[in-house]
Amino acid sequence: MDWVRFMNAGDVERLGSLFMPAAVWIPKDEPALEGWGAISGWFQRVFGSYQYQLSVSDPVVRFAGDWAVESARVLTIVAPLDGTESSTHNGAYTIIWRRRDDELWAIDRYIDDSG
Repeated sequence: MDWVRFMNAGDVERLGSLFMPAAVWIPKDEPALEGWGAISGWFQRVFGSYQYQLSVSDPVVRFAGDWAVESARVLTIVAPLDGTESSTHNGAYTIIWRRRDDELWAIDRYIDDSG
């Protein structure tokens, strides 16, 4: 999964290649971020303070024409760059993918389903 690899690398530019321009990212306990400009700013702030290590399990993807819905469990280890103690979070997500005009799939909506 490219998006997981790019998140783990903290690579905002490569993450951007996987998003629709008007995508929406809904992080846990935070307001929705609308559009790649808002989403990339959020990533830059997060990756400026933390190293993420995501691992995904039990992914399920359902396709319907130019749309797909992916859901899975995710384990996230968040390590502050200041060297303080890491934290671990178990959660879930839903991604709505959309096929672009160039036939590549891009993230249209990301929803953190962690409860």
